[in-house]
Amino acid sequence: MSELYDVIIIGGGSAGSVAATFLAAHRWKTLLLDKNIDEGYLASLGHIHFFPGLLESITGHELTTRLHQQAHTAGAIFTPATVTSVMLKSSPFEIQKEDGKQEQTKALLLTTGAASRTHFAPGEKELRGKGVYYDALLDGPSVQGKTMAVVGKSAHSAEEAILLARFASTLYFIIPSSKLDIPDHLFHLLEKKSNIEFLFSTSLKSIEGKDQVEGITVLSAGAEKGIAIDAVFSYLSDYQTTHSYLEGTVELADNKTVLVDTTMSTSIKGVFAAGDILCGQPQIPTVAAAQGIIAAINIDHFLRSL
Repeated sequence: MSELYDVIIIGGGSAGSVAATFLAAHRWKTLLLDKNIDEGYLASLGHIHFFPGLLESITGHELTTRLHQQAHTAGAIFTPATVTSVMLKSSPFEIQKEDGKQEQTKALLLTTGAASRTHFAPGEKELRGKGVYYDALLDGPSVQGKTMAVVGKSAHSAEEAILLARFASTLYFIIPSSKLDIPDHLFHLLEKKSNIEFLFSTSLKSIEGKDQVEGITVLSAGAEKGIAIDAVFSYLSDYQTTHSYLEGTVELADNKTVLVDTTMSTSIKGVFAAGDILCGQPQIPTVAAAQGIIAAINIDHFLRSL
């Protein structure tokens, strides 16, 4: 027979971990499920500056580890697991895991993030946080004065390049097509940046470096070329949603994000959501953590009302 928890949290990023700490500290039997902390967006970040209480920059992996340790110390139970389905029609809710085992809970918090990466260039995965980054707002200030590359062709990659240009000595914008698929005003802003060099019809073949990014190899007009680079910001990887099992359960927006009210409650009583799953794209970890606390406070209220 499956065990009954007061609350199960699916997703161990900043939102889920902070919520687990709060709820476990308030003596609720709390289970945190996360398939792999090394694969989450938070763990991929190279530098975390804007998190309360940090006096120095740490990596996303270090912050994830600290958050999990904090939740464990508070009494939360952590189990590596992949959730395959949820039964939310009646309480207690049932959570089915990939190993065939099932858990039951009075309350459920969804913090599985926005998406997971499904493709990496050779060398990219090994050098995440060591010169390979995915967020200019978070990691740009840490590599100022360096030679950088932005890889992509979307409006988002163009916006990131514009932001990074203020920090880079030289910025190579590697574009795999013959033109950028962006609004005219963004292209005009890019053209004003004298330190951006555009490499159209160019693909990223690999990222080189042992303990830190040292360079990249690109392919253009059938010829490979090496470029010395200190930091690569990649916006080309394919993504897939991490919560397809929610289809037909809680109410979702057109872009598959979870809809909540101001208490982080979903359309199903007792089911809450917080973090990147609400917006469909990665947020600053502090924002996700704040949403996790709001959800945890309201889960505490919900459990006390039962």
